Amino acid sequence: MKKIILSFIILISTNVIAKDVIKLVCKIDITNISSKDVITKLNENAIVEIIQLDQSTSITISKPSETYTIKNFGNEKDRYFEHNITDLSDENKWDISDYANSKNYDVNPVSDFKSLYIDRNTGTIIFKNQFIVSGRVSEKNGFGTCEKSNPKQKKF
Repeated sequence: MKKIILSFIILISTNVIAKDVIKLVCKIDITNISSKDVITKLNENAIVEIIQLDQSTSITISKPSETYTIKNFGNEKDRYFEHNITDLSDENKWDISDYANSKNYDVNPVSDFKSLYIDRNTGTIIFKNQFIVSGRVSEKNGFGTCEKSNPKQKKF
């Protein structure tokens, strides 16, 4: 009986922990526009990691200059921002956006908009991050292509 209970516990815990992790290697052209209209352009290689768990998705872009994460895990609490997350992902694309507003509007209003799109058939990646503090806008736009880090995967 103990073996059956132990086997059942192991089976349940592996199903809860099990998740799909997909890694992509991407070449991304990035345009940064500061609040003073200073434009800088970069071409960076990035590692994109997509973690899927049930109906939740987290996508992290790791580049030499920074790390950028967007996720639709609705049960996480953020003490500084109220999030409005839209996930239009399906079997052909990952498409997540997060519009966050600071909870304390009166003192220092802050808005942070993140949007990420990856075509799972072609590997095209598009992202946007717009950060607004007291009316000053800083924007980052990226466009590029990704390759599968595991060529045995049929789709991205």
